[in-house]
Amino acid sequence: MNTYYCSLSKALSVLRPGAQWAMSNDNYDEIQWMDETQEKPTREECLQKMEELRVEEPMRLLRIMRNTRLDQCDKRTLPDYPHKNDMEREAWLQYRIALRDLPGISSPTLNDMGLLDMSSVVWPQEP
Repeated sequence: MNTYYCSLSKALSVLRPGAQWAMSNDNYDEIQWMDETQEKPTREECLQKMEELRVEEPMRLLRIMRNTRLDQCDKRTLPDYPHKNDMEREAWLQYRIALRDLPGISSPTLNDMGLLDMSSVVWPQEP
């Protein structure tokens, strides 16, 4: 299971970017705070950020997969791409619009392994 994105380590990195600290386990009581420019976040701040990251993880994964699909079809939107006709070109443009709109209309979830549950997202069909 991919737990890094809702771990204490990730929460510390997000709450105090660039801060220097060490920790042998993902345990607040074991944090060795070495940063002299930033204050160590409280346990409550860390727990709140970990929960935020946990809730945001499905959408983060959806966006990664969506962006990969957008990258894969970028070439089809170039003016000199050899489409068979204007309808085919328009179909690819509509597909890309649907991909870009996906985060706004989806409620993704994670599966038992902590990965994006593909059945929780209605992916647009590639032309």
